[in-house]
Amino acid sequence: MKPKRILVVDDHRDSADMLCELLMIRNPDLSVQAAYDGLSGLEQALSGHFDVVILDLMLPRMSGIQVAREIRAKLGGKAPVLIALSGSVAEVAQHQGGPDFSHALTKPLNVERLMGIFLP
Repeated sequence: MKPKRILVVDDHRDSADMLCELLMIRNPDLSVQAAYDGLSGLEQALSGHFDVVILDLMLPRMSGIQVAREIRAKLGGKAPVLIALSGSVAEVAQHQGGPDFSHALTKPLNVERLMGIFLP
């Protein structure tokens, strides 16, 4: 099986790095990278051929929503699975099932639930 490529975009470096490590520990076949602001995340997402992009909604330089919209606009049907993360239940509810994200999850993140989305 081809390893899944995942990009984690979160301005809290420790959170992003810890999530990357957790995902790789849980499944060594995963290739996981981090970006720490919206613009860097967008650049990496467009050039990295990722299967999944996990986006914090509140990012500097570009919000997670703006990043998701740009990815969808530029990649169309080849866009990766986009997963929104927020500490706000209301924000997550607003984006669940919407046009910008495939899934939306609250923080603190349930890693098992997250992995169940892209590793059935």
